Amino acid sequence: MNLHSQLLVVVFLWLLLQSHFVPLPEALAKEIEKTAAEAEVVRGENYVVYAYHKTELQDYLLGSTTSHHREDHKAYVIVDGQSMFTPEGLLDPHKLDWDKLSSELRKLRVDKQSVAEFHVTDCGPNDSNILTWLLEGFGRNRCGFKHVYWRSSTQRGDFWSRIDLSQDLARSEKAGDEAAIGNELVQVFPVQTFLSRFHSGNADCVVRIIPQLVQQQQIELRGAIRASMQKFVPMVEVTSKKKLLLLVNYHEDARETIDWLREEGSAQLADKLGYEEVTGHFAEYSFLIKNGN
Repeated sequence: MNLHSQLLVVVFLWLLLQSHFVPLPEALAKEIEKTAAEAEVVRGENYVVYAYHKTELQDYLLGSTTSHHREDHKAYVIVDGQSMFTPEGLLDPHKLDWDKLSSELRKLRVDKQSVAEFHVTDCGPNDSNILTWLLEGFGRNRCGFKHVYWRSSTQRGDFWSRIDLSQDLARSEKAGDEAAIGNELVQVFPVQTFLSRFHSGNADCVVRIIPQLVQQQQIELRGAIRASMQKFVPMVEVTSKKKLLLLVNYHEDARETIDWLREEGSAQLADKLGYEEVTGHFAEYSFLIKNGN
């Protein structure tokens, strides 16, 4: 083989390796569309973009969009809200690279019904709504997504440190579709993706209590619910048992039960379930939820 032929072989192998390990965003989007998966597509100075195919757990942590019949493929953008405001608390739109972000997001559209979600962390109290409205309009008009959602959170701490921690913990887990096991009282999920880590406060396991909690004679969590948790939580395979997260909907009359969970019940559950810590996402309603349970 002469030198010219050898050079062609080297170039061919290099291109093959590049296409295998660094897929184009379009190809990445199509691959993620096939199965429950996620991948970081790009990160800017103060944002990160994920492409993902929603898992069963993410349907509860990130919110369901079944009304649009699009639970398959989405783009998810996390923006450092603190970086978007001046020291005086005023919104500075020039802090975001809109051109680069729109270029990357447009590559992730699957069709004319594609979905994008923007998550702004640590917004200032003054103009947080303006920023989220701005991102919603940007997603629709500049990036061409049919359905655009936004959310904000008040989690504190360095933005990139939190991103990197959740990514590291997700990599330590066996990849999966985060499917639940359980019964009519509880659903128990292993946490296996970055987005679920980030939204659960880096929990290792998530338990969704299905019935809405209502006022009862005893303030403790119902015995049948606790027994169900003790049965199904050990059945979920996780590599770490540092944190378990409870997802709870409750009627306003059941506040005493929520107070019990926060003050002493969580510690009791942690001991019974073999986790170092049990925390909760508690959603209060003034009406009874009609969920058939």
